Amino acid sequence: MIYKLDPSNYERARSLFNALEEYQPMCSAVLEGVYPGKVFVDDLNHPRTAFITTFISSEDDGVWGFLAGEPSNEVFNKALNKDIRNREIISAKAPVVFLTCYPEDWYGQLPVVFHPQQPIPMLRRHYECYEFASDWRSDVPDGYEIRQLDETFLTHPELKVPDEIIKMLKKWRSISDPRFVDFGFVCIHGDRIVSWATMDFISGGVGEAGIFTLEGYRRRGLATVVTAAAVEHGLSHELSKVNWTCIESNIASIRTAEKLGFNRKRDYRMYYMIFDEVEHLGNLVYSYLQKRQYREAVDIFEKSLALRDDLPIWAYYDAARGWAGLGNGEMMFAYLNKLAERGWTEVESLVGCKEFEPWLETSEWISLMQRMRGDMQGGGER
Repeated sequence: MIYKLDPSNYERARSLFNALEEYQPMCSAVLEGVYPGKVFVDDLNHPRTAFITTFISSEDDGVWGFLAGEPSNEVFNKALNKDIRNREIISAKAPVVFLTCYPEDWYGQLPVVFHPQQPIPMLRRHYECYEFASDWRSDVPDGYEIRQLDETFLTHPELKVPDEIIKMLKKWRSISDPRFVDFGFVCIHGDRIVSWATMDFISGGVGEAGIFTLEGYRRRGLATVVTAAAVEHGLSHELSKVNWTCIESNIASIRTAEKLGFNRKRDYRMYYMIFDEVEHLGNLVYSYLQKRQYREAVDIFEKSLALRDDLPIWAYYDAARGWAGLGNGEMMFAYLNKLAERGWTEVESLVGCKEFEPWLETSEWISLMQRMRGDMQGGGER
């Protein structure tokens, strides 16, 4: 069985999350009652296993889960699986569930929790910052302005505010707890917000930095200066530590964190499950490709996806990449031709892919590239 714990009794489960709280401020913010979330346990009075659910922008955009305690609790694991699959404890609209566990691999029991889908691992880095000194103001480019984010941005008639910020401001406004003190800074260019940094899940003097820069404004140092403003403000006010986590492949985020002086403290695995079967399997294939486990990637594609007619176009790119990694040019070209048939025009992504390098000088490859470039010159859309 699985039971929802009343917020007044969160302390009964808190010790189970001690290890996760060291690098997951979302856990702390929920358990403190500062941030919206739910806690589910196997026993209301003496829990051995517990599961936290929360979100970043809204529950409908995705669920962030944290699992801690006794991994061999088979009854709880199966009940959790049932309640997630039936959406009894998460939003009916949530497309994905992210899960961080302690112990990290849940001692091999995650397939029970995610059944019938296979959990997809995602390697992440965790950084921390305790002191900060930066002359970031001198680095703000001409024509740009850094300002602290507040509710007036919702009604500013002449400012273009991204939907993500509107959602965030509305979320902040909906949280009535006076201890909720999340904040953010934005970078404004002309009449629009082009980059922003938030300090999220603040509790116990700890917050987590989150950043984003609009396409077309990247590689200008904007993320660095707007994040510097947020970190400086936090550490000079209520915060004693700022956390930073990002996926291992997010090179831009990693460079920004290290440029600002954050220290890398640990790497860990998060797991996720996408409710849409095709998208989940496609992401599983991609995760194997990233680890160069080409046989596993190809096996999943051929057994579960190849015969479907509703695949997104990128699925054929990944299939071609997998077969190329196995040295099978015939199958690689079969899927690359399917890409061409569907109007793929991103030629540079093919030329720059390491797995395709052995075929770059072949006549078949050159002909295929000419075909794709011809589609691109003719519009590329079908």
